[in-house]
Amino acid sequence: MKNKKICIIVLTLMIVATVIPVAGTLTKSNVPYLNKPSIKWEATYGGDLIDWGNCIQQTSDGGYIISGTYFRNAWSLWYSYFYLIKIDANGNEEWHQIYGEYDSEHVAKSVQQTTDGGYIFAGFQGVTYKYDAVVQKTDCDGNIVWSCTFGDLDAYDNAQSIQQTSDGGYIITGMTNSYGAIGTDALLIKIDSDGAEEWIQTLGGDNTDAGISVQQTYDGGFIVVGESDSFSDSGDVYLVKTDASGNEEWNQTFGGEGWDGGYGIDQTSDGGYIIAGRYEGENWDSDVYLIKTDEFGEEEWSKTFGGSDYDEGYSVQQTSDGGYFITGYYTDTENYDPDVYLIKTNASGDEEWNQIIDNGDTEDMGYYGIETSEYEYIVTGYTGFYMDEVMDVWVIKLGVRNQAPNTPSIDGPINGKVGKEYEFTFISTDPDGDAIMYKIDWGDGKTEWTEYGDSGVEFTLKHSWTSQGSFTIKAKAIDFYGAESDWAEFTVTIPKDKAINRPILTFLQNHLNLIPLLQKLLQQYWF
Repeated sequence: MKNKKICIIVLTLMIVATVIPVAGTLTKSNVPYLNKPSIKWEATYGGDLIDWGNCIQQTSDGGYIISGTYFRNAWSLWYSYFYLIKIDANGNEEWHQIYGEYDSEHVAKSVQQTTDGGYIFAGFQGVTYKYDAVVQKTDCDGNIVWSCTFGDLDAYDNAQSIQQTSDGGYIITGMTNSYGAIGTDALLIKIDSDGAEEWIQTLGGDNTDAGISVQQTYDGGFIVVGESDSFSDSGDVYLVKTDASGNEEWNQTFGGEGWDGGYGIDQTSDGGYIIAGRYEGENWDSDVYLIKTDEFGEEEWSKTFGGSDYDEGYSVQQTSDGGYFITGYYTDTENYDPDVYLIKTNASGDEEWNQIIDNGDTEDMGYYGIETSEYEYIVTGYTGFYMDEVMDVWVIKLGVRNQAPNTPSIDGPINGKVGKEYEFTFISTDPDGDAIMYKIDWGDGKTEWTEYGDSGVEFTLKHSWTSQGSFTIKAKAIDFYGAESDWAEFTVTIPKDKAINRPILTFLQNHLNLIPLLQKLLQQYWF
């Protein structure tokens, strides 16, 4: 029964063998990401003053685009530039661009590669609490194509998040004192592909409301998450769903007695939403706050993560295995400074692993992180010392340092007969403990694949040969991430079957009385 099951699995694997083993494009839909990732590489970018990264996205060439702030002055009126950095897949800078006059603060909050190969980023510029929301479109080298601003001259307006929409335009969220806002409202702006305004909506109540992250939803509308104190005595996570024209369909708030906020959102594969933010405790501390809702914003579950001080989650993404990846910061209880805080959960929000990354007791922050197309993770933020004006954009790439399995050993008979089936065993270990499958070439033109098994677990397969000769069995081990061992070889000799011809044997079995006569004849004429 076991061998029958193996044969069925092998047949299935053989159908896809030309894609999976050669291209190494294994999917993670059925096998959990068992290994806690480690840092594969890290890099810093910037100038002589304060620089940080707010957002990172993977680009079509396998590299990354980062938005942030460059050359901020901590001791004057917070002068700085918008900052875009393009890096390759290994973190090598390909180009960077700075934008804006050095007469006010410029912060690029959100960036995305556009369908034409260029980039769109949104943020804000201004000084002394008079800010405008800014959107700028660039070509593939970061050169400005067009730029637009939103908000009244003497008001506080900003853009926090931008996404290209299905019609080629863009959706932006932030906060505003303009456009008839009562107090401060969440801002939702739709522009076309050339930056022309299509509509503007304000969302919220009578107090302070802000939009922090926005996405277009499966139905063509929009989901906005942020924070609000218009609907309770303290700040809450604020979730708003609108139609395609920005008209509110429903809103929900989440939180406890303290000031809570939502900073990152992702629509999930079931049509609901996952939110990351902060949950404030009774002692004014805070935890990373993870909320899962259904498609109408009704809470399905919520989780908190962190230590005993201040911890927050700034971005969240549903991962390829159905779980969630959160990026934020964790307060070091010994030095009382921030560290990068990464959390991976399963689909139910249960923690699978976390990473707290401290770059030598510096102030370290993770603002945005994503799962890459290689099922790894990349994060941006900053590292350094703000008050000393020594701070850089920090990018950390995490993944499994994947090592190839060891060359397998093969065991079995070295001689055999034509047509008879023999058992052979194959075993290998993987340095990373990854699951292993085996490819076996039987030396007679037939190839076989096993199912996945744990590292160090022996596989037994049966095979027979239909002709005589020497046959070299070859086997290699392939781990779940596509790393292959060297070939192992094992030679089997299949001689000519020396058994008595079957018809003669049958005749003798049916005429046993003739055997003594045959013995006498053989003794007389043969010897």
